[in-house]
Amino acid sequence: MFYRELSQLQRIGISILQARGVWNLCISVIVIYLFFDFCNLTRTLKLETQNPEQIDKSFNPAAAGLNGLNRPNLKQEPGIVLQVKNLMVFFENALALNDFSMEVQAGEFVGVIGSNSAGKTTLMNALSGLIVDMRIKEQRKGGERISVYGDILFEGENITHLKPSERVKKGIVLSRERHPVFPESSVLENLKIAGYLRTKVQTSRALEAVFELFPVLKKLTTRKAGFLSGGEQQMLAIGMALVVGPRLLLLDEPLLGLSPMIQKTVVSAVVSLRDTTGITVVLSEQFARPVLPVIDRGYVVENGMLTLADTGQALMKNPEVKSAYFGV
Repeated sequence: MFYRELSQLQRIGISILQARGVWNLCISVIVIYLFFDFCNLTRTLKLETQNPEQIDKSFNPAAAGLNGLNRPNLKQEPGIVLQVKNLMVFFENALALNDFSMEVQAGEFVGVIGSNSAGKTTLMNALSGLIVDMRIKEQRKGGERISVYGDILFEGENITHLKPSERVKKGIVLSRERHPVFPESSVLENLKIAGYLRTKVQTSRALEAVFELFPVLKKLTTRKAGFLSGGEQQMLAIGMALVVGPRLLLLDEPLLGLSPMIQKTVVSAVVSLRDTTGITVVLSEQFARPVLPVIDRGYVVENGMLTLADTGQALMKNPEVKSAYFGV
């Protein structure tokens, strides 16, 4: 009814300027479209017809790559495995990540440091593709609207729209926070489940590597995962991620809820893994004290925004980081 009234105003010569996020609801009224992306005018489009069925699909902003998710002509610098450009994530009107950018070189150990609700898990979900799956599920049930803008490049390829399963096949593997495992299955069964994409020989070799990295798991192969301690479950969760055969390993708050001794064990294992295999690691964590001494570079996130980026040693000496995370 609203657009019929707009059409009547148009017929009597009144000019109308309307700003909308949903373009196809008003296609029968609008004559000229101005597409904006991050405050930049990206395209001007004059319609020759107002029949939606005769509008070419290329006029769809999403198909034309005008929604910020699939921008053309993006290039990745040599040696960079992961590149995030101007990433923004909205949950309804709440901004979880605000214009976040980062780069990860091959073989680096990079940390993302931030307090609770800083946007660390949202970043990990965006890198792993879980945010794509979450958005689809919410759309199907008419739930929370999730909007993602910006670009994620892996080895030069724009993977912003790629499903989580496709990213895993490319070697992007996430070990989620709070060490999710299959509680009714044994340790060995959990590890074998993680190797469903690999051959028996590859899975067998991966199991040997995991047991070498976490010797405690080798003694618990028949125990159900639900009966493991928090630290043992975290080791198992990381082990499951390693069985997949990652080229880029994403660790979301692996130290959460662990004792200082187990935290040190987990961090040492990750450092050993990076040094011996050359796997690129991105770790998000709120406990900066055990992480900053061992990472190559770090990004500090507050309220979804990048506030500091430097080497791990430099961040340790930064007065603001000392005050916020070390209490000194």
